[in-house]
Amino acid sequence: MTVQPDLQGLRVLVTRPQAQADGLCERLTAAAARVTRVPVIDIRFPDADPAIEAGLEQLDQADLLIFTSVNAVEGLKRFLTRGSGTWPPTGAEVAAIGAATAQRLEAEGITVGVRPMALYNSEGLLAHPRLHQVGGQRVVLVAGVSGRELIADTLAERGADVVKLEVYQRERPPGLAAALGAGLSVEPPDVVLVTSVDSLESLVESTPPEQKAALLKLGVVTVSARVARAAREQGFSAGIVVADEASDEALVTALERWWKRQQTAQADAV
Repeated sequence: MTVQPDLQGLRVLVTRPQAQADGLCERLTAAAARVTRVPVIDIRFPDADPAIEAGLEQLDQADLLIFTSVNAVEGLKRFLTRGSGTWPPTGAEVAAIGAATAQRLEAEGITVGVRPMALYNSEGLLAHPRLHQVGGQRVVLVAGVSGRELIADTLAERGADVVKLEVYQRERPPGLAAALGAGLSVEPPDVVLVTSVDSLESLVESTPPEQKAALLKLGVVTVSARVARAAREQGFSAGIVVADEASDEALVTALERWWKRQQTAQADAV
């Protein structure tokens, strides 16, 4: 039997893109947390892009198709269903960088044959034996613009012919500074949930200067050691917890872990 997390009294600032935050916020509310939503990144899917169209022609020759996020799945689906392509794509073996991405692919009827064996990130996926056997193979990497180059570079070093399809872009929402100003002052949060380095940078750089000190006093819950390291470098000082993966369930569990640490510390200080 699953035990419902208890986040009574915890105030959480959720920075995920609007379309990806609904399920998470429902879980947090059910756990009695008080949620403030301020998306610090918007996801935009381009209507047309010659580079993507050229890359789509490589799908039929692909040996391995790697999806780096749920947005990558959505972006490729939009391009293929809008044009003359076939969705879901067939022929190539499919890899997913994390559990949420794999779940989305499987919901689309796509079998995921390769996924991280431990860490749900680029390093975890690259550790899979299948990705050590890519010499002479064509690998299509479906990702966002300006994403990490680690997978593409490593597979190229291992002898793969890598084709990168950048099917979505990350942008800062208009009016973000005002939204963050209100979110940090109307009901000041205890902890911020941030799931990428891009989101972290957008959060810090868009926070009004007079509220920057308050922001850095918040706890941070995130999904990778890379984001945690960036948060420490930015100066966040109230504890950082890394979730086991990027799923809503894992994020809520990580928030509960952070909250219990704070409650224990407060009790010890009395």
